[in-house]
Amino acid sequence: MIQLNRWRGSQPLRTACAAALSLSASAGLAQAQYNQAQYNQAQYTQPTCNCGPSALPAYIPAPQPARRPLDNSPRGNSGVTVRDGAIYRPVRTDLGASASQTYVGPALWSGFYAGVQGGYSAGTGHINDPGLGDIASRGWFGGAHLGYLAQRGSVVFGIEGDFNSGPASGARSFAAGVETMSDRNWTSSVRGRLGYAVGNAFVYGAAGAAFAEHELTAVNGGLTSTGKTVFPGFVVGGGVDWKVTNNVSLRGEVLQYRFGTRHIDVGGVSVPTKLDETVVRAGVSYHFN
Repeated sequence: MIQLNRWRGSQPLRTACAAALSLSASAGLAQAQYNQAQYNQAQYTQPTCNCGPSALPAYIPAPQPARRPLDNSPRGNSGVTVRDGAIYRPVRTDLGASASQTYVGPALWSGFYAGVQGGYSAGTGHINDPGLGDIASRGWFGGAHLGYLAQRGSVVFGIEGDFNSGPASGARSFAAGVETMSDRNWTSSVRGRLGYAVGNAFVYGAAGAAFAEHELTAVNGGLTSTGKTVFPGFVVGGGVDWKVTNNVSLRGEVLQYRFGTRHIDVGGVSVPTKLDETVVRAGVSYHFN
């Protein structure tokens, strides 16, 4: 008992007890600081109250999902739609969901395209031979076209080639007692196109070189003679193309053909002939853009 009391009052024991108490206090302080830090972090990502600048530390906004930058090229984004006279592209988040659509501009026309067309032709064969005269010809036709367009803002320009088959026919009996039949069998042209894009529409003018095969048949009594040749010439006109989807357009156009004088050998007789023609036609095109 005397020995124990002596150790209680000894210096080593008092030092050990003080060290234990200090360690415990340090651990408690560290835990309190950690809890305070967690509380502050949670407060920083919440809207601050209107309690004055000293109530809480400065507001730090919570992280937001990053938005993917849009590619402004015509082919840069999928899901492009043509609606109400304009091109729209989706605005996407990192999750890939379309949040909204943004207006881009008028319909895009650049690129290659191909299609078919059909229409009605009204023309006249001018037979410049004594005793003969003009022969009116009418008929339906169909064909195909291939072309390329480039676009700079709203200005659109390009080149197109087409081929049309289907006779425009007519016949006339002249005073000489000869019945003459005129048939325009086919036409083909290579035309430049220049116009302006307005919403979904492309309004244009066109001009270029044209070719046509013209056939004459003369019936004199029981004798029938036929001859034909290819006429070079030119074509002018205009029309409107309308985008109904991203890749499909409809068209309507009016074209005027003029062909120079050519001689057609009909039964050994060279017959000088001119040909002109007006066509109204509609078509559909697929655009590879």
